[in-house]
Amino acid sequence: MIPFILREGLVPHEVLEDFEIAKAFIPKIPEATSEASNASKRRKVGGIEVCYDYYWSCHGVARAVQRQLLLQWRVIEGFFVNHGTEHAWLFLELDRSKFILDVYPYASVGGPFLLDAGSMSPWRDAYIERSMHYTAKEFEHFERQGYQIIHATYDTVMEK
Repeated sequence: MIPFILREGLVPHEVLEDFEIAKAFIPKIPEATSEASNASKRRKVGGIEVCYDYYWSCHGVARAVQRQLLLQWRVIEGFFVNHGTEHAWLFLELDRSKFILDVYPYASVGGPFLLDAGSMSPWRDAYIERSMHYTAKEFEHFERQGYQIIHATYDTVMEK
């Protein structure tokens, strides 16, 4: 069955292309391990020393995907459903249409998810923007983790 928003042509071709790019990139991100934080995995990126974390967060994954692949999308910080779960996702407004690309969906198997975030969509109320919730130190950590994911992915692809 073809989803309604595709059947009715509500998703522009370039948005679908971005979704396919993200779907191809996500499986290439290696698992983070505690061993990866050793000194041999440290490097300077943009003047900041980074080392791999024990796990990747949605904040870091969203930044890595946006920075490497989808520059026209914005990283949004906030909550998923009723201010209950801190989360990050990508957002694009194109020709008065709004889309959410959840590259690391919380508590799910599968993903990324491409969602219509227009006025008639139930998803628009599930993703709540609230970037003021985070401290400068937390934003720095999110940025650093985005670079870590980019480099870990590059290293993994180059090893094969």
